[in-house]
Amino acid sequence: MKESSKVLIGLGMGMVAGGLVGYFLASDQGKEFQRKTKKQLKTLEKDVRKSVKNNVATATQKLSDGTETAQTWAKDVAETVKNKISSTSDKVENEVDDLKNSFETGAERARRKIEDKGNLANEIIEKS
Repeated sequence: MKESSKVLIGLGMGMVAGGLVGYFLASDQGKEFQRKTKKQLKTLEKDVRKSVKNNVATATQKLSDGTETAQTWAKDVAETVKNKISSTSDKVENEVDDLKNSFETGAERARRKIEDKGNLANEIIEKS
């Protein structure tokens, strides 16, 4: 069969189908079908709008809850870091104070030993 014949057959079948659908929609049954379809579409539209509205509200609430959770977590982490830094700073200050005291104690002992050795040297010199 030629390509042009196929096109004409397809065109003819489309016209017949379109005519039947047009006839059906113009009939009383077709008008009833259109009325029911419009009613169902309106109901479907309302359901979709309600569903979208509910989903938006749910998503907004979940986003808000997630934001609060993230803020709380960030605040807790910041507080923990602040406490660790403060604790570490206190420990470092205590270590520095201990080292300073140890150094001063050692220096004082060394001064006394030097003074004692100096006194001993003076005594030896005076005796000689």
